[in-house]
Amino acid sequence: MNFEQKVKSMTASQIIMAMVDGLKAEHVKVRMASFGSTHGGVCVGCAATNAICEISGVVFTPKNIFRRDLALMANCDFVSDFEGAIDALRAGDVDDYNVYAENHGFAVIQEVEGLDLPFLDTENYLENLDPYIRLAEAQPDYFTPVEGYDWQEVFANLQKNPVDFEMETAPAVKFETLNPAMSEAQALK
Repeated sequence: MNFEQKVKSMTASQIIMAMVDGLKAEHVKVRMASFGSTHGGVCVGCAATNAICEISGVVFTPKNIFRRDLALMANCDFVSDFEGAIDALRAGDVDDYNVYAENHGFAVIQEVEGLDLPFLDTENYLENLDPYIRLAEAQPDYFTPVEGYDWQEVFANLQKNPVDFEMETAPAVKFETLNPAMSEAQALK
């Protein structure tokens, strides 16, 4: 399964937690003003760069960080827009994140009434992750379909290329919403 397929198979909670866990792991040195660069031979990047590493398992190096799409074997526009979505999310802008999600067919995030998301910056991100964890915990445990997207195509791709990451991170997709004729048991075979 390629990067785009993985992202499109994830729940909103999984995407939020990929950002949180990626920042905690600091796959590349956190510098929120950079989508991916090098500084003194060290790879630096923002919340989006670290989320991408967390999701894909790809380790960016000074040789591949400038062409993340090639390192991920993914569409350049998709990678760029996913980075934009995560950058909006780390700024606390769920509406802007959802515009990207709806345009590309990955999980939209449901806002939580009364939950203020802080702007994550290079200096403050570690101490401000808890509201994002609460946001992830409040999301439904299934993929929320985006209207107007070709879910039959996504479902067909999932059947051809089953999820290849561990079950604890595998998406809890309600398959009936994708293909009402197929039960979840049949889909998981």
